[in-house]
Amino acid sequence: MKRTAPALFALAALVSMFGAACSSSSPADDSVGASEGSSVAAEEVTVSEPDTPTAGSLKIPPGAVPIQFFMAKGPNPLLKEIPVELTETTDTVTMNVTDITYAGVVCGFSFTGTERPTPPVQFSVEIENADGTVVSAVVPVDWEGDVEKGSGNVTANGWSFLSGTGPNRNGPGWMVQVGGIPAGGGKSAPAPKQAVCSVKSAKPFSPAAGPVSYWAGFATQ
Repeated sequence: MKRTAPALFALAALVSMFGAACSSSSPADDSVGASEGSSVAAEEVTVSEPDTPTAGSLKIPPGAVPIQFFMAKGPNPLLKEIPVELTETTDTVTMNVTDITYAGVVCGFSFTGTERPTPPVQFSVEIENADGTVVSAVVPVDWEGDVEKGSGNVTANGWSFLSGTGPNRNGPGWMVQVGGIPAGGGKSAPAPKQAVCSVKSAKPFSPAAGPVSYWAGFATQ
């Protein structure tokens, strides 16, 4: 099964923030994002409890959806997306991103059901660096109608994080996302071991907000 990709956060703003050079017509190792017309390969997933509550120095919350980091390249990059049904009302959705091959990561959730999340929400990111240290950031995400109310912009322990939200431009529903990259860009640092990304809402998500599609990675053109 395939479905269209959620829009990743504003490429121009993120690249400007991190000082990375990119062009839509030439390759760029430090560019992030995906074209609005790109597609994703969707896979079903069974959520299971982790064998242990921790992995390395990063705590993995029970019920976190396992997501493999995906680096997409090419003029029409394909980003993997994992749709998961919301079987009950919950105030938090969480993923555990592994197999990261780049120094930065973008995590995103697309709520593809008939009910949108209620703004504002809190997007939490924890990244376990290659040396075992953990970088944590909480990035606010807010919007009104179909318009984002300013991007959440947070710096923590040498990493910069930027949020994005909006209608799922290539499919149904609403998406929220946060991307992070260390100072100096993706070429200057080893890839993290793993990451935990979650979105929490003061008004719980009902099953009508799902399925929720989970995705994480970077895209270069």
